[in-house]
Amino acid sequence: MRKVMQENRRMLIASLVVFAGISLVFFRLTHVSDVFRSRATTWFMMDFFSAVYYPVVAFLSGENPYNMERFFALYPVGDSFPLYLPAIFLLHLPLGILPAHVASIVYFSLTIALMFLLVLVCLSLYKIKITIADVLLIGGLLLLSRPGHGNLLLGQPTLQIVLASYIALSFVRRSTIISGFGLAVSIIKPTFGIPIALLMLAQGYIRQVFYAAFIAIPINLFFITILVDRSGGVNNFIELLFNNYHIYMNDIAVNPVSSHGVDLNPFISHFIGEPLNSVTQLTILVAVLGVAGWVLRPTARPADETFLTLSIGIVCLATLLSMHHQAYDLLLLTLPFIGLVFHKFPHEFYTSYRYGLSTSLLTILALNYTVTNAVIPMGQTASALWLVLVSINTVVLLVLFFLWMRSAHLARSAAAASSEALRLQVPPPGAFPITQSVQVLKHLP
Repeated sequence: MRKVMQENRRMLIASLVVFAGISLVFFRLTHVSDVFRSRATTWFMMDFFSAVYYPVVAFLSGENPYNMERFFALYPVGDSFPLYLPAIFLLHLPLGILPAHVASIVYFSLTIALMFLLVLVCLSLYKIKITIADVLLIGGLLLLSRPGHGNLLLGQPTLQIVLASYIALSFVRRSTIISGFGLAVSIIKPTFGIPIALLMLAQGYIRQVFYAAFIAIPINLFFITILVDRSGGVNNFIELLFNNYHIYMNDIAVNPVSSHGVDLNPFISHFIGEPLNSVTQLTILVAVLGVAGWVLRPTARPADETFLTLSIGIVCLATLLSMHHQAYDLLLLTLPFIGLVFHKFPHEFYTSYRYGLSTSLLTILALNYTVTNAVIPMGQTASALWLVLVSINTVVLLVLFFLWMRSAHLARSAAAASSEALRLQVPPPGAFPITQSVQVLKHLP
């Protein structure tokens, strides 16, 4: 009876959290939110229309969505179509045949459903007992979080890419093909797929990356061939891509000095007062992935599942720090966060300061609503307070990155020492220990 009452209480709390998360979204769409300067109607589902719906509509209509002049002239979009791989047309193809209003409602509902599916997948990957209360509670907390809330309001395709990334990383030891398929989907958004693929290679998962390329290249090549024909040739198509890139990077929301960025590029740009050039951004990418890859290299790597959980967390942090990412992309940390809370990290985490510090820092990332247009309007003149507020997320990511890499290094050292001790104690195959050798010699004629 007591157990039933506890379960009912958990269900009630979980339901209230879900209700609060959805209510917050609808509050942002009402006139009441004007009091707090937080109304979202001007940009509600903006990314859905510019990055998901109208690119598919354009492709189905015989247009090239990467042609920004035509794209802006034909469709009611405020932003350019990002340089996602064209396989994204296939991923969202059914939405393109629906009217815009209906498609937005369907996608909005689908995003809410994906939030709970993400929780279900994370619990399944960790082989944690799944209960409706846990799924609702964690999903509701994601809806209330800054990354989940922003992703839902903007209509970003982040959740699909995050789920694919988890499949790629979690199945590297279980199924090469499934892992490759997940990576093939995640690379649709290159800021996710490229760092993850490079770090998988650094860990020795070459076949998985090969399968991903085997899946992704023909699909994207098919769409590229069609788009090249519509552009009037390869040179024209490449020129359109460069033009698209320059328009996209001049957008105040995504360029290297964006107040909404969480990666290292805007973090450094804020302090030097100007955007970083392409060479410097490439250097940051190589440096972050190089350090992470060195820690995660295959030699002397522990084989237990806890190290795999920690390594996935490091890959997620390196991905977020190395290339352009905004607050909604922090949803990539959902799997490591759940793994940390459910004690799936190495044992050392739970006998030291690492556990408390890590959970606190991840909570800050989830609840940091300071970097919003209501608090910090885009384009605001830099000040000391502004620098502090826009740097919080990146500083937290950096602390977590070095904390977890230090833990991985210690785990590797312990595994190497244990392996060496075992090698010294166990005789090579076919050899007799000394005591056994003496006994054998005594019985010889």
